[in-house]
Amino acid sequence: MAERAKRGDTRTAIVRLERLYPLPWRTLPGILGAYPPSAHLRWVQEEPANQGAWSFMAINLPGILDRPLEGISRPASSSPAVGSHHRHEEEQHSVVQAAFA
Repeated sequence: MAERAKRGDTRTAIVRLERLYPLPWRTLPGILGAYPPSAHLRWVQEEPANQGAWSFMAINLPGILDRPLEGISRPASSSPAVGSHHRHEEEQHSVVQAAFA
């Protein structure tokens, strides 16, 4: 949200899922149906690709939404943290940039 405000971006919608299971399969298509079919749907998470909810969402959301879904996250890793503040900031910047690309 902070990056969207900083950019003055009025074209990007952000939908947060507070409860991941069970998926809100009845309401989510209606919420996203307000946006054109050509809109890019992205699952954005700060965790590495092999952690967090991305693997679950990648399997389940495209079928519920009947639309493709792109995953944006840190690279897959055996650890949730990279161990370097500088590297963490670089990865965070990359995730945010990809989310708004």
